[in-house]
Amino acid sequence: MASREEIEEVVMLPLTEVGSIRWTDARGHKMRALRGDIPLVTLSKKLAELEVEISRQYLNRMETNTEVKSASPELVTGLCQV
Repeated sequence: MASREEIEEVVMLPLTEVGSIRWTDARGHKMRALRGDIPLVTLSKKLAELEVEISRQYLNRMETNTEVKSASPELVTGLCQV
C-alpha cells in the first residue's frame, strides 16, 4: 500500500483560478515529442492565431531549458489545442 506522501493529489480548478502551471523537464520533453516535425516558428504562429503570443525562442527554451519554471494556463491550453 502506498503511503500518503507517495500519492499525488489531483485538484480540478477552473483555469481562471490558476495563475501559472509549474513547468518541468518532463513536460518540456513531452512537448517536444508531441510537436513532432512541426517547426517552432510554425507552432508560434499557430499559437498567435489563438491569441497566445510567444516566440519560437521561448518555445525552444520550454523544451530544452531548465530555467523555465512555469507557464500560463493560456499557453498550456493553446499548446493543447495546436
